This record gives sequence, C-alpha cells and structure tokens, in this order.
Amino acid sequence: MPPPERRRPDPEPLDTDPRPAVRLGIGVWVVLLGLALVFHDRLTEDGNGWWVWTAVSGALLGLLGLVILRNWPGDGAGDDRS
Repeated sequence: MPPPERRRPDPEPLDTDPRPAVRLGIGVWVVLLGLALVFHDRLTEDGNGWWVWTAVSGALLGLLGLVILRNWPGDGAGDDRS
C-alpha cells in the first residue's frame, strides 16, 4: 500500500438501483421452483425433495428484499429522502 501522501482519493460511490437485479433473482428462483415441481418425484426419490423449499425460500426472500427496497433512500423517484 502506498504511503498516505501518495494515495489517490476514494472515488465517489455510484448511484445504482438494485431492484432490477433483485427482480432477476426472483425470476430465476421462480423458474427453478417450476423445474423442481416438475421433477419433484424424481428429486424425492434421490433424497433431494428439499430443493423445492429452497426455491420457495429464495423467491420469498427476494420479495422481502423488494419490499425493503421500496422505501430505500435514492429510489429514483426524484426526491431526496435521506
């Protein structure tokens, strides 16, 4: 690490919206849930029936994330609610 007097200043943080990534993640979990339900009998025979509940949990946690992000500061609504 360079000495403090030669260190460059930290860059400004990017203004991003995480909601599209969360929505994509929810979509992936829903697709995986559909596949797990289609192959549920085979998964259960192989001892992997819990995969269904993993996909349900992933989708529900993603929805919870969207609820939390709904009132996140800097939500792009144009107002500054710090």
